[in-house]
Amino acid sequence: MAALRIPWGTPMQKITDVFERLAVAVLMLMLIVTILVGTISVAWSLVGDLAAIREVLAEPKALFDVFGLFVTVLVGIELLKILRHFLAAHEVETALVVQTALIALCNKIITMNLFATSWTTLIALAALTFALAAAVYALRRSLPMLAAPAEADVAMPASAPGQPRRGTGGAIRSGRGR
Repeated sequence: MAALRIPWGTPMQKITDVFERLAVAVLMLMLIVTILVGTISVAWSLVGDLAAIREVLAEPKALFDVFGLFVTVLVGIELLKILRHFLAAHEVETALVVQTALIALCNKIITMNLFATSWTTLIALAALTFALAAAVYALRRSLPMLAAPAEADVAMPASAPGQPRRGTGGAIRSGRGR
């Protein structure tokens, strides 16, 4: 019996391409709404805290709650960057994912209660922070084009024949390429 072959080159590839674009577009739309609501929540919380200025000065926890909301919105913006890059280049940029993970971890560290956290959890968070920072450093060192802004990364063609295209290193490609 012959192996079953799926013809990915024709209609099936087109269907998956359309589905992929649609799914990413829907995720981007939901993320934009979430970021908008989160930004309004940060503004509302900040105005409420400034109205009760004595509470903010007396209670640093209120200030850290506002900082936590800020960083949470930043994580959403970084996720939107990842989706936008995926939609434009059909690849997941490894450096963007690692940077987003580092920001999310920092959000956790900023908002956690240090007094109620065990020492083993603190050591694990420190090790994870170090590992993510080392990954960012290694990615930037091995792929110098990652130090440039992400918008310039997506649209740049190959600089010379025979050289790799810019923006393709350090990325996980989806089913189709440029």
